[in-house]
Amino acid sequence: MLPNRTPAAPTTNAGLSSPRRQWSLLTGLVAAAVVCLSVEEFVGMQRMAELFEDAPIPDLDWAQFLVAWSLWLAAAPFVAWLGLRCVPGRMPWWLALLAHVMSAFAGAFVICQLEMWSAHALGDTFDEADIRAAEPPTGVLVVEASRWWFVLGYAWRFGILSVVAVVPSLAMLNSERERRRDQLLRELAETENRLLRAQLQPHFLFNALNGIQVLIDDDPNRAKVVLRRLSALLRNTLEDAHQTLLPLSRELEILEDYLELERLRLGDRVRITLEAEPGNDDVLVPSFCLQPLVENSLIHGPGARVAGGSVGISIRRAGDALEMEVRDDGPGVPTTDRPTNGHGLGILEQRLLRAFDARASLHIHDSQPHGFAVTIRVPAAGA
Repeated sequence: MLPNRTPAAPTTNAGLSSPRRQWSLLTGLVAAAVVCLSVEEFVGMQRMAELFEDAPIPDLDWAQFLVAWSLWLAAAPFVAWLGLRCVPGRMPWWLALLAHVMSAFAGAFVICQLEMWSAHALGDTFDEADIRAAEPPTGVLVVEASRWWFVLGYAWRFGILSVVAVVPSLAMLNSERERRRDQLLRELAETENRLLRAQLQPHFLFNALNGIQVLIDDDPNRAKVVLRRLSALLRNTLEDAHQTLLPLSRELEILEDYLELERLRLGDRVRITLEAEPGNDDVLVPSFCLQPLVENSLIHGPGARVAGGSVGISIRRAGDALEMEVRDDGPGVPTTDRPTNGHGLGILEQRLLRAFDARASLHIHDSQPHGFAVTIRVPAAGA
């Protein structure tokens, strides 16, 4: 009977991973920066008025002041969108810089023109035509210089707002990449776990079932015990398929089921021993890490010889670490033929590094007086 499988819930964007939420956040930050700049300009105008002992700002100037800064507030969503899209990482840095520079001058020119039109609409008596007509050579230069001086100043202000949008956008982009990287690492770890569990090849199941079939006639009670072991091994393998780390007690439970089936297959030809110091049941170890090592020893070590031999599993505390060793007295493996990262041992070593960083290790060495041994060392932290 196949286990019930519930469809995975669709993944949703959480936190600030949604582009709409990121844009809303950046719009708020840019709008806050606009308010700060407007307050700074207002304070500067007040200080200038006090310095020159002028009258307070008239109502008409207040209206122009509010209209001008309303235009900058209206530009905040566009600046936020630009900061979200035109950043290094989403496009080449020089292209992002060019986009911001061109947008700054274009936006400054538009806002400058809108401010001039609004000033005329509010009754400003400033008239470019009068200045141009008063002194034709000089008047034109004055008007054009004033216009582009304002545009340049506004472009600088636009650049400040762009920085306000780009800096958090870069932070969110890096955070999103880290989140995707962690997600890929988790998926890779789950895939590797499934690959290791796939080492329970069909021939192992066939051998176990054939052994049970023989026991049914010769020793029915033992056949029931072995059948329960096989059922437990398969159930545990499926239940823990998505667990990266397991308590040592759980790992040994899975290993004991596997060893009982191998003892049935190999009989007295191969002696398998398990020595585990007490008090380490809650130590976290990589899931399904011991069974592949034992299977490797049985296939390439004493299990492959007619004379048989022995395989030993020892688990002991070594200071602040837990050492798990699988050794056999088989012919051993030459140094040049030992497995690399493309094999199961290499996958297991990568899993150790991802789970424990440099605090864990996998060591391949010779077993004395002859044979092959693998030692896994992990931090002895409780579950």
